[in-house]
Amino acid sequence: MWTRDNTSLQTWFERDRSLVALSDASTGRVVLEARDVDVHALVEDGFLDPRDWHGSAVEYANSLETR
Repeated sequence: MWTRDNTSLQTWFERDRSLVALSDASTGRVVLEARDVDVHALVEDGFLDPRDWHGSAVEYANSLETR
């Protein structure tokens, strides 16, 4: 299970380009990565919260792993 403590988050935004990437803090393996229109879609659909990128990315990654 992913948490804030065992993951790191990278975000990048510039005009119409964006990146939200959640990685395993110990190995650097990317757990979740969304770019550009995918970031906007995940925000609009309520999976990512711009007020809490890290927390919402952790919740979303955990929900994907239980499917």
